[in-house]
Amino acid sequence: MTPIEVHRILYHANPFIDYVVKFRGLVLGYINATPYIPETLEAIMQGRKRGVDLTAQDVIRYESGKSYSVYIGIVVRQDIPGHEYYAKRLISGFFGALCELARDGIMIRRMYAISDQERSIKMSRDLGFEEQPSQAGHFVLDMETANTLFVHKYREIVHKSDRPPSKAASRRIAYDPQLEEALQNLLENLTESDGIEPSQIIIMFLPLIDRLAESSQMTATQQVLLRSLHEALFQNEKE
Repeated sequence: MTPIEVHRILYHANPFIDYVVKFRGLVLGYINATPYIPETLEAIMQGRKRGVDLTAQDVIRYESGKSYSVYIGIVVRQDIPGHEYYAKRLISGFFGALCELARDGIMIRRMYAISDQERSIKMSRDLGFEEQPSQAGHFVLDMETANTLFVHKYREIVHKSDRPPSKAASRRIAYDPQLEEALQNLLENLTESDGIEPSQIIIMFLPLIDRLAESSQMTATQQVLLRSLHEALFQNEKE
């Protein structure tokens, strides 16, 4: 397992490597999919390099118009009811995020994984990963040839992204997983709480406003307005 301090370094090198599923602020599972340089990816698959050995120089930053191979790991908590549902939701969301990257011209060519756990091996096979004949527990998912539902959907998006955009097409909004998370948490809090006081509603909205103000989807003017809105709501709540 990669130490948290090393993981932060890798995340700063490429902020699109982590995908999580949450409920009420609790992380129930995550997928890490990191595009390493070929030498590092080979060393990881052969057991010559571990998480503790990784540096920012091992990670590739995504660029539009290029394709990548990623090393993937998935963890879902087993000590909660309905963990299989959250695992499916995590995987579905992850492939959705990959489709968004594809629309930006960032293609995932292959995924690599290692596992000796029966549950993980079954999941890998269900997703279309193929075990390497020469290395037990080593799996590869070829996004160009696999026949699973998720991969078929991904290839459809890739083929559409190769077509020139129509003149009438509006500007596509970039995928922002943190903004999606903020909206989801707000919705859960509002729908599962009875008799909410106005001051509590204001407090619930503040994290979402902050996330919006930080999002690349907002213009500079909109970000200033959102921060002003935060300040006004905060002062109103204090009074």
